[in-house]
This record gives sequence, structure tokens and C-alpha cells, in this order.
Amino acid sequence: MNAETTVRRVLAWATEAAGAAGADRPAGGDAARGPGPPPVGPLRDVGGLGRPGAATVTALRELIRGTAARLGTGSPPFADPVPVGPGALLLAAAVGGRAEPVPARALAEASPAVGLPAGGWADALARHAVVAPALLACRTVPRTPTPERTATSEQAAISEQAATAGRAATPGRTADSGPAAASGPPGPPGPAGVPGPATPATPVGLATPVGPAAERTIDAELADALLRASPLTAVLYRPPLARLARGATATQAAAAVGLLGRPRGRAVLTAALAAWSSDPAVLAWRAELLTRLSNDHPDVVLDVYLLARLRHGADWDGRLGAAARALAGTGPPDDLPVATIRFWAPLAVLDQRDPELIRSRMFLDGHRDALTLVRRYRLAVSVAGAA
Repeated sequence: MNAETTVRRVLAWATEAAGAAGADRPAGGDAARGPGPPPVGPLRDVGGLGRPGAATVTALRELIRGTAARLGTGSPPFADPVPVGPGALLLAAAVGGRAEPVPARALAEASPAVGLPAGGWADALARHAVVAPALLACRTVPRTPTPERTATSEQAAISEQAATAGRAATPGRTADSGPAAASGPPGPPGPAGVPGPATPATPVGLATPVGPAAERTIDAELADALLRASPLTAVLYRPPLARLARGATATQAAAAVGLLGRPRGRAVLTAALAAWSSDPAVLAWRAELLTRLSNDHPDVVLDVYLLARLRHGADWDGRLGAAARALAGTGPPDDLPVATIRFWAPLAVLDQRDPELIRSRMFLDGHRDALTLVRRYRLAVSVAGAA
């Protein structure tokens, strides 16, 4: 067992999770059903991910193909012909190595940057195919400092190997990054002859099996690192919590606008934003993004709420009813019922600004109760301008 074995297990799990979800689950929605949490494994020989074997490359291709079909991105995804780089493999290793968050976070941070919205959309989809199901299947828990969490020499070696793997297999350095590889991700292994660093000892904490409870959780700092390395997930699911708390989400908003300009991007974005989520932070991000889009792209905002009613109307009715009862009770409400109602605040603003705009969507119906709740509890959305 080594890091590449762990990666293949995570890729196979993610493919199964996508298949179990089917086409009806949105790109950033809740995991209503699936194969359980992603597997956990060792991170030995991370440098080998710069030269992945054929089975690993095939597993990633299969995952990307299935995710692209489920989300409706087309092939190549969002009409981006650039081969996929090593980022998705490093993120899969980070997901599988989450029992040791320090080296796992180093793997995520070693992923080469994706240049959204200028390019890198196929690579962004590959990363999203790994990160989104993992975050949906695992409960995010705050970091608890312990002696085992201190970076060791072995973990430092893993960080160095991750950086080497990230440099070794970038798209521009793959063996067939020309036209033949442009039709489908990911690119093949990096150039032959790139030596790998020495294999480190087993990281602390991975010599013994991980319990079921630990498998179902993910360190909050690791989750944020995965989201920083997966910009499409940061749009369709949510940005890192630290950025969301500061309102420093202009980068994610710009990526969302860029997605609107890609072939099939608008359909993917609106479908992802329309569904309810059990995570208040996800709902808060969707309300914020829709508020940001309401000035220059009000038609997109209306499409999101139209899909919310057409595809998820019964679910939203039940969630809004439960939220209304929670807010009508005594004592301060939890974050979730507030976020559930606030999701509809951007539509309330559009309704107040231009009622005819909403009436122009003849199939947008059943939303008035939500708008009444927004106004009753004065649940506006404030948007900061930080980058």
C-alpha cells in the first residue's frame, strides 16, 4: 500500500458515489445516498504520483467522464481541450490521507494553481469530481491540536514529495499534451526519467487502522485547503470558511461569472445553486453569490429560483415550513433555519426592484411564502467587496 494505491481507492469510491447519486443530485448538493465515506490509506511514496501508473490514469479518466456526464458539462468539460494535470491525484491522496491532516493538507497545498476564470476548466472539473463527494460524505470538524498533529520529518518529506509530484506531471510537460490528448482528460503520466524522491517512513497515525468515526470526519483546515485547491467546488459548493466569514469571496464570484460564459456552464451553475443544503454555510454562500449576480445577471438569478421551484419545490416547501416554525419559537434559532429562509432574500430584492421581471417567468410559482418569510424576519444579505 502506498499513496498511489490510496489514490486509486479514492477515485474508485468517488466514481461509485457519483453513480449512486445519479443525474438528479446537483453539483454541490447533499449526499442523499452513496457508498459511505471515502477510504483512508497511507501516503508512502507520494512522489510516485508524478508518474502515475496506467490503472490510476484510467481510474481518473473514468471519474471525470462520469462526473462530466452527470453534470452535463459536455466533452471535453466546458469545451476546455487542455489536458488535466496532477492536481486531482494530489487531492485524492489528501482525501485518502485525511487521518493525518498535516501531511494531507500539504498535499492539497502542493496542487498547481488553476487559473479560473481564464482557463483550466477541465482540470477544475477533475478536482471537483474528487473533492465535492468527499466533503459531502464527511463531517467537517474543528482542528484539535494534539502531539500527533505536529509536523514530523516524515510529514515534511511527504510535503516535499507532493511538491515534486505537482511539478513532474503538469499538463505542459506531459508526453502527449498535443491535439491527440486534447479531446479528453487526464493527460498521461509525466515524462519518463523523472526521478522520485526517497520513500519516507510511514506517517504517524497510519500504522494502525482508522476507526469508522474518524473515517466520516475531515479536519476543517484540510477541508478549506481542498476548497482552495478546487476552485469549481468553491463555486458550486462553498468557498473556504475563512474566506466566507470575511466576505472575501470576490475570487469565487468571478469564477462563477466566468463559468456562465463557458459552454454548458450556465446550466451547471444554476442547477447547483437551486437545491437546498443541510449546511448553513453552503446556503449562505448561495445567497451571497445570487446577491452578487443580481445586478448584472438577474436572468441567471431568476433561473436559479425557477429551478428551485420546478425541481425541488416540494423539498423547499417542507424546509421552509420547518424553518418558519423554528423562527416562530422561543429563543434564538439555529443557523440552518435562518439560512434556509435567507437563501430567498435575493429574489425578494429583485421582486421589490422590478416585480415585472419575476412575472416574466411564467413557471416561477410558489415562491411567495418564502418572500413573505424573508420580509417578516428582515433577512437581508450583505456582500463585502474583498477579493
